This record gives sequence, structure tokens and C-alpha cells, in this order.
Amino acid sequence: SLVVYANMIPMMKVPVGDEYMVSSDPDMHRIIDGDLYTDFVKDSITVIKKNGKHLLSYPGREMLVSMYVDSSAVYTVGQSRSGKGFSFRRNGEIIYENRTGVLLGLPDRDRFVYAEQIQNAAERYYFYDSGKVSQIALREDLRKVWDVKICSAGVTYLASLIGVSSPVVISDEKMYSLNVPAGMKVQTCSFVQGQQDIVEGVCLSTGGSLTSALWRNGEREYMFSSGMTVTSICTWEDGICCVLKNQKTDTWAIFRCGELFNIPQDYAVVGST
Repeated sequence: SLVVYANMIPMMKVPVGDEYMVSSDPDMHRIIDGDLYTDFVKDSITVIKKNGKHLLSYPGREMLVSMYVDSSAVYTVGQSRSGKGFSFRRNGEIIYENRTGVLLGLPDRDRFVYAEQIQNAAERYYFYDSGKVSQIALREDLRKVWDVKICSAGVTYLASLIGVSSPVVISDEKMYSLNVPAGMKVQTCSFVQGQQDIVEGVCLSTGGSLTSALWRNGEREYMFSSGMTVTSICTWEDGICCVLKNQKTDTWAIFRCGELFNIPQDYAVVGST
């Protein structure tokens, strides 16, 4: 069962399983204004429930990327489970749909960025903003967009450029590169949710080890021990907390505001969000 607690007191229990069309997967349930919303795919239908009761359903196999609720409607952005295509819906009805695009970053209510592949593996990028779609004009030396973050001023990009060894953060106001240690190459990176200036990434050393690092405004704030990679992360004000897995020893640790706490070997991490 999924159990919702408030101040350590259990407030709600929702049964889990195919027969209930509720999943225990952390990516498939969320709490909004004290209510538990779940999504589930059964055959070719996406089902959304509120506090364990059927709320709405619609044709298509989607994985919800974001959801927000107002007084009269539930708005969802769902990515097709085939890997390409997505839809923006109001109470299950399509507001905007793209069958080939791939979402980038996290949507901000009714604003999101997506990419469409064109010839030679190149991509075009688009910004959906409250019903209007515009193609984004990016630099000619752009090699890859790793992530985007939508803010009041527009869209900030985390990208790799031709001729620049480290990923760069690009916005209307500024551009700066990540301070990557010599002899290491960034394999993947993304903005930390809720933070405009913090980036989490995985670096590959010349010896072949993967290691996670955190950057703030481009400056390296933390570089974890060799083999330690972040599986989940959260922030508040200036605080950072991560769950880490040691890929070499198959052990786990928790990093909190500069301190590392090893998880005993007879304990396991259930879920990573």
C-alpha cells in the first residue's frame, strides 16, 4: 500500500497492484495540496486516480512528466512510453500534442521545451509557452543540449559547444562553463530541480571510473570519491542532500550539506526520489 503521513501520523492508505491500477513506483505518484495523485497504464489506457479513486483516463500509454491542479481542472504533460511523442492535457483532453518530439527538462505548468530530430542526428528545439510554439534560435556551434530550465526571464540551457571541453550554461544574461577537473570528461549532466545555478553531473576519469560532481554557478562545489554516483538529489535554500551509490563496492551513502554518512550494508535504499 501507499501510505500518506502528515506530521508522522498516517492519514491515508491506498492499495497497490495491477488490480487497483496503482503503482508503487515513486515516479508514478505525487502529492498536490494534500491529495495523492497516481498514474497507471493498463493495456493502452492511461489512468489517473486521486486518493485511490478514479479521476480520469484517456487513450495512450503515457508516463506523466508533470501535473498541476487548479480549482476546475487537472493539467498533465505526459511522454509516450515508446520514447517519442508527448501531450499536454486538461482533464485528459488534448490541448497540445506532438508525436515525434522529446521533452527537455521539467515543464513549468503550461510552459515546456522539446526537441525534434532532423537529418544527420541534428535537433531543432521548440518552446511551448501558454499555447504559443516558437522555434528556439541557438548557437551555430551547439553540439548537444543536456538540459533546460524555464524561468520568468525565459529558458536557460545546459549544453556542450564545439571546441569547448566542458559543458556550459547559457541564458540571455550570461554564459559560463563548468569547472571540470583535468583528466576528466563529463558523461552526463543536468540542472538540479528547483535550483537555477546548481548542476549535477557524472564524470569519467582517464582510468575509467565514474564519479559524480556538483557545480554552483559553474564552480565545482563537491567532487565525490571515485566510483560514487548520485542516484537522487534534493535542495533547500543553500542545503544539498544526495543519495549516492558506490559503483565499485555496491554500497550506499547519504551526503548532506558537506557531510557523508555511510548506509550500513544490511540496509537498502528503497526508491531513489
